[in-house]
Amino acid sequence: MVDQRANSQEQLNEIKSLLARREVKRADVLITRLLRSPLTGQSEIDLLLLRVEARIVTERPEDAFQDIQTLKSRFSASQRLPPILRQLEADAFLLRYEMALVGFADKGDIQAARGIYEALLQEEPDYDNTGWVNYQLGRSALMLSDVELAERYFKSALFSPSSLPDLTAYCYERLGFIAYYEKRSAEQACMFLDKAIHTYPAHAPVLWLIRVHLLKSRVLRTVQPLEALKSIDEAEKLASYARSIQRAILAEIALVRGEILSDIPGQSARTIEALQEFLQASKLPPGVDVTWSRAYEMLADAHYREGNFERAAEMYENTLRYNPDHPWENALLYRTALSHYHAGDYARALNILERVIPHWDEVGADAFSGYVLYGDVLTALSRVSSASYAYDLAMQHAPAGADITEIKQKKHAIQQVTRER
Repeated sequence: MVDQRANSQEQLNEIKSLLARREVKRADVLITRLLRSPLTGQSEIDLLLLRVEARIVTERPEDAFQDIQTLKSRFSASQRLPPILRQLEADAFLLRYEMALVGFADKGDIQAARGIYEALLQEEPDYDNTGWVNYQLGRSALMLSDVELAERYFKSALFSPSSLPDLTAYCYERLGFIAYYEKRSAEQACMFLDKAIHTYPAHAPVLWLIRVHLLKSRVLRTVQPLEALKSIDEAEKLASYARSIQRAILAEIALVRGEILSDIPGQSARTIEALQEFLQASKLPPGVDVTWSRAYEMLADAHYREGNFERAAEMYENTLRYNPDHPWENALLYRTALSHYHAGDYARALNILERVIPHWDEVGADAFSGYVLYGDVLTALSRVSSASYAYDLAMQHAPAGADITEIKQKKHAIQQVTRER
């Protein structure tokens, strides 16, 4: 009997170890096999608790709830449920809320989760995983946009007991997220994210750490772009060490690298390379996709800076194809027309400009630059009288203090041509 209990405990420890390493499939197989064998009451409860955890990790809340109901049936009405079971039920409620489609989330789920977590803190002060409870309360507060409350819970979690070795790093990551996105403090965000990186256990799954480096690189992008690139390099190095990594992560690394390089002068060629990697690693979207639209816009700008005007025009067109409701549609059409003009395709440039001209004043686009380009395109097509009128419109729309000397010279030149004819 002693040997049987020792063997059972050994198998439970193995499952716990597999779950800690996120080897959930192996853990699931072992749990299923053990549940088919004769079990004592406590052994079955322990196994079902581990299966609930596995189902939460793999984002299967409904399956988790089934096991939770089975576990609850093992206790009488007079018995208090074990704190781990109550915590896992709250975790399942919070997961179901998170996974719901936008507009379809049931606020009852997040309120149920918060109620259970708060009751645990009050009724089970000696629970060995109150750190996780505080962390989950912080996450739920953040989901409901209560930033100050979320921050307090994350800080409480740092100083509360937990059975999760990764928890300290998780808390610092969330504090870094708040510092950057809510408080707009890049310096404070980097301090917290560095703490998250340094406290993350070496044996823990590398995917989470990659995401922290990606977040840090976004924080540093506008203030220290070269340091941001170092964070991206670190993320890429970690991805190369991983036994298996999702294509989506490789795509995100390439996208963030492209975003950073696009802001650094003289890095257009590397920007193009990174963004092409993103497109190759990403799954082709079936329709509108704002991320692909943004990638194509950066690609277009980079190709334009490199003098690849035909390619730039094509990329600008893709920008609007993946986001037809782009807030700066007319500005993008102007840049498309400008690319066609520099590529020598004056007819296509004119076609685009004539579509956008009626909307310049209406949407506040840069009519001054637009009319100048309109005049240049008409001049290139030898439509000098129309070009002269376009330059007049450009001067009418010139902002205060703008130098219109060059426009006057262009108008004078075409007038000379007209007189000579």
